Amino acid sequence: MEFLENSWFARLTTETAWGFAINEIIHILSISVIVAVAVLYVAHSVSEKRMETKQVRKFVAPFAATAFAIALFTGFVFFAAWPDRYLDNPAFLIKMPMLITLAILNILIWRGYASTELSMTTKCITWLALAIALATIAAGRLIAYT
Repeated sequence: MEFLENSWFARLTTETAWGFAINEIIHILSISVIVAVAVLYVAHSVSEKRMETKQVRKFVAPFAATAFAIALFTGFVFFAAWPDRYLDNPAFLIKMPMLITLAILNILIWRGYASTELSMTTKCITWLALAIALATIAAGRLIAYT
């Protein structure tokens, strides 16, 4: 893991005055957008008067994809800076499977929003994805304290 710790982006995070703070701010903002997208999907799934599902999908997709890519990169930068610290951290080991599950659920939601009507399965997956997103945030915050 030494090659990760010696990478330019890991050193930028650990050896500069603002590297960690800037990476953390960007990471948290991107996660906020991801949660906002999850809330939007849930709100849409329970709304009586709602946009067509394809319109929601078209509107939300660029935000979700961009925010996910940014969160993934900034999270990797944290991992690269301190890989041993993360690999020994139980909160990190809980967060990673939740992230993978969340990614799979989002693919299923994306596919469910391709149809004109939302199925009950898509609605349930939407709620589950929101719950897992919030649990993932909690696990991410616990990483700093364990």
